Amino acid sequence: MKHLLPLLILVVVFLFMTGCTQMIPPAPPGVTETSAPTVTYTPIITTIPAVSTSAPLYGNVIVIQKMAFVPAQITISRGTLARWVNEDTVTHSVMFPAADKIDSLALSPGQAFTVKFANPGVYNYSDSIYPNMEGAIIVT
Repeated sequence: MKHLLPLLILVVVFLFMTGCTQMIPPAPPGVTETSAPTVTYTPIITTIPAVSTSAPLYGNVIVIQKMAFVPAQITISRGTLARWVNEDTVTHSVMFPAADKIDSLALSPGQAFTVKFANPGVYNYSDSIYPNMEGAIIVT
């Protein structure tokens, strides 16, 4: 009985130790372990800082909000910049007809896109993601 207690403690400790270990199976033949590749992301369109204002941001700024361009049409002088700011909760884009050779990439919420209009004319545009969203820039 005297020798049974230390033996019993030894068995319990052994069982406890073997239950707390993890067995890692070997890799299948032909598979080698590698580290994950490093991915670098460089944004092309930058996020604009938050603007706190009680008045709408119009003028030469078109705000994308509630699935619309607001205002849908603006008139500017040639050589002037127009800026689209995505204040919606989803990604949008600004797409002009191919002849105008002006397009934005996808604009995530909080991002902006700016174009300088050098030539007079009417520049119609839409959202390539949501084509029912349309607008126009009239350059005088």
